Amino acid sequence: MFSVVRRMSFLGFAAAGLVALAGCRHDHFGHGHGDHGDDVAHHEETAKPAPAPAPAPAMMSGNVASMYFPTGDRATSALLLEQVMPREVRMGESYDYEIRVTNITRGVLQNVVVTGDSMDNLSVASSSPSATRSPSGGMQWGLGDLAPGETKVIKVSGKADRVGVSSACVSVSYNNALCATTNVVQPALALVKEMSPANMTPCDTAQVVFTVKNTGTGFARAVKVRDELPAGMTTMDGKSVIELDVPDIGPGQAQVSPAIPVKISKPGRYSNNASASAAGGLSAESNTVAVTVVQPVLEIAVECPGNRYIGRPIEYTVTVRNTGDGDCSDARVSASMPAGAAFVSATDGGSSAGGSVNWNVGSLKAGASKKVSFTVNPAGAGNYRSEAVVNCACATEARDACSTEVTGIPAILVEVVDNPDPIEIGGTVTYTIRVTNQGSANDNDIKVVCELPGEESFVSAGGATAGTLSGKTITFAPLGTLAPKAVATWTVVAKADAEGDVRFATAVTSREKTTPIRETESTTLYR
Repeated sequence: MFSVVRRMSFLGFAAAGLVALAGCRHDHFGHGHGDHGDDVAHHEETAKPAPAPAPAPAMMSGNVASMYFPTGDRATSALLLEQVMPREVRMGESYDYEIRVTNITRGVLQNVVVTGDSMDNLSVASSSPSATRSPSGGMQWGLGDLAPGETKVIKVSGKADRVGVSSACVSVSYNNALCATTNVVQPALALVKEMSPANMTPCDTAQVVFTVKNTGTGFARAVKVRDELPAGMTTMDGKSVIELDVPDIGPGQAQVSPAIPVKISKPGRYSNNASASAAGGLSAESNTVAVTVVQPVLEIAVECPGNRYIGRPIEYTVTVRNTGDGDCSDARVSASMPAGAAFVSATDGGSSAGGSVNWNVGSLKAGASKKVSFTVNPAGAGNYRSEAVVNCACATEARDACSTEVTGIPAILVEVVDNPDPIEIGGTVTYTIRVTNQGSANDNDIKVVCELPGEESFVSAGGATAGTLSGKTITFAPLGTLAPKAVATWTVVAKADAEGDVRFATAVTSREKTTPIRETESTTLYR
């Protein structure tokens, strides 16, 4: 409630023919109902004042006193209170004056009351409307409600009993009250969850449907359904929670959701319940629903020899198993052909096509296994890798791979030839040492050491690497690499010093051939 009181006195000097105005103010601010709601509404209304009141009638040409209530400022006030008195009156003669009250807001002001707080040298004979006695003993006029911009006029008739000043002090108040009614209701929620089928595989999708019912009175508003799916179950777009906004539900009514498909990533038994909520703290839990999922689970293993020499075939064996609790239909196995290898054969109807060997295994029951194999010929040294994969309906594919390292074997051939033979004392002979790698792999660190017979003396040495002489021994620097089928040559020139049937000895070693390969060449020296 909001009440305002203002006072204004009017002082008239009738005997002297002089009129003076003097005012006294008294404000009252009253609040009711605890939350000041009426005050807020009133202030919003006074923010935009109503149009100014119409001019007073002819009587306004007398003495006029006015004040805006409650603040004295029009912009922040609700009422304009005016008193209009004659300029002068005769003692003992009756005279009339007016009290005017105007609503300057854009809202209705209720229970407007004008109170005559004090009167001096003024006897009131009558008024329209009639006055009642105020609690303080003065006069009081109840004007009822004032519409926006409305003015109500109190006409008063009285007289002054002595010469001097005749005055009246009045105040105005209003007391707005806002009354409202509302229906008291209590909505309540009930939630039912359905999910089908009860048994499925990961290839299937389950359908979830929610039914939300308002079992109470009044509307259930801002209804939401939330279903936190069990681990491993998701919506088709990968979400683990279903959240639905449900239209408002009237009392006794129900809303049924569309079917929502969900998928399950692995076998097991899945159960849960959902919840519903609504404005006002309403909530409900659904029944618990369950679904059982079976699934084939594939395993694969590829076996092959770790090493092979060039020229020998390689066999790859592929074993697949279904370790799940569901059958695997239409199982298929595919193994890649190793790069650089030629297909030889495959077991169990396997065939080579498109760079892979393929088998149609058919049904693979839960717990069953199947083994297939294929053979290839490697083209040369290198790493020969095959990756195999198995697939079947409703199962995640499985992969495995195996690699075989194919290597060659170095094989060293040593040949020593003298030229000429025989030779005359004083002449020279050239020994040519030829080292050939007849194998299929590189050989490294080829070392050649030659020994002259006592009847010969060293002249020179050369060839693939440089040689050095120590006594009768010529040692050549190691040759780093000798590729398959490659030949390296060294020469030693010697002088015949004495006649005889002599032997020129050569020893060759390598990284792979640590035991010397020895070769001798006989030469006849004559005189």
